[in-house]
Amino acid sequence: ADVLMRDVVDDEVAQRLRITAQYALGRVSNDDAVVQALLHNMRQGRTFPVRDKAACALAHDQIHLSERQKIALFRALVKSLDDPKPDVRRIAFQALKIHTGQTRGYRPNKPREKRLAAMLDWLRWLNEYEANL
Repeated sequence: ADVLMRDVVDDEVAQRLRITAQYALGRVSNDDAVVQALLHNMRQGRTFPVRDKAACALAHDQIHLSERQKIALFRALVKSLDDPKPDVRRIAFQALKIHTGQTRGYRPNKPREKRLAAMLDWLRWLNEYEANL
């Protein structure tokens, strides 16, 4: 896992290798550092494919996360719904939708005030979800 982690966080690694490492780590680890690295790549990756595939890894490959870890992931994804980059908002929303099957009325390209109202609805849902664990 350490070798894969280096490939995930190193901006100099070839894009294809970095993307492959992102997918692989989610399948073999429940380490919080992996989720944080993928969230970072989703928000800050130099290219859209890196950002997009990090979101895909967060949506589909985090198979070993505990319920508490999922809540932390969901909180970070909800926070990303207010990212200044439209593509980050879109992919964070897609990951949330895949995990939960819900949209909560959120639309990534709506004006900020409408997005914020939907984000508050996501947070209410998340707080209720956490309270019921």
